[in-house]
Amino acid sequence: MSPYPYGRWQVVSVDGVPARSAFEESPPPSVAFETGRYGGSGGCNGFGAVGVWVDGRWYGDWPMMTAMACPDVMDQESKITGILASAPEITPWRKVRSR
Repeated sequence: MSPYPYGRWQVVSVDGVPARSAFEESPPPSVAFETGRYGGSGGCNGFGAVGVWVDGRWYGDWPMMTAMACPDVMDQESKITGILASAPEITPWRKVRSR
């Protein structure tokens, strides 16, 4: 078993505020980590970049992102991608089940 939280993870909250999608039919915000890269959705736009785990921290490049305008979640998306590009120590809480 890998010591790193590879797989898809749901973003539950950002700065203590419950995370949400821009559209009711959209999946919840999430991040997927794979060997050498990551990607996901911030609630409206998809994003992705390269990155690597080192001693429990994720060192990721600033992600490329689609450019749909979703005013209700733009701040949330900016915070999610900013956190992932800032070498955070990541403690996973629960893994999203595959459908």
